[in-house]
Amino acid sequence: MVLDFVFLILDIAKPNGTRSTTFTKAYGSNYIIGTGSFLQTKRLDLVYEPDDKEVLPTLGLRFFTPSEIALLHGIPLKGDSCKLRYSFEFPTKINVQQQYRLLGNSLNVKVVACILNHLLNKKDE
Repeated sequence: MVLDFVFLILDIAKPNGTRSTTFTKAYGSNYIIGTGSFLQTKRLDLVYEPDDKEVLPTLGLRFFTPSEIALLHGIPLKGDSCKLRYSFEFPTKINVQQQYRLLGNSLNVKVVACILNHLLNKKDE
């Protein structure tokens, strides 16, 4: 059954977690398989087993917001608590679905900066 397949590949992240799947440009749309993680907001002490379909509706699953995804990618947002030299905000004309599309398949800014720093400052050995 197709529904059983969806439960097996649904990625669920917890607020204190340290990993998520890649967020694609289809995240937040009608396509949920393989587009990104869902955030568990209830019953955080519970470890979800994919074959336990009855418990899934009790986990308080929701999509990550575009701002949360941007922060996971290391993009500093305007209005964030720390005072940064550079920050980002979406133009007001951009709707939420467009924000998901813009963020989809993005790289983590901090990781790319570290890699570039290493490559550009590497001494010939």
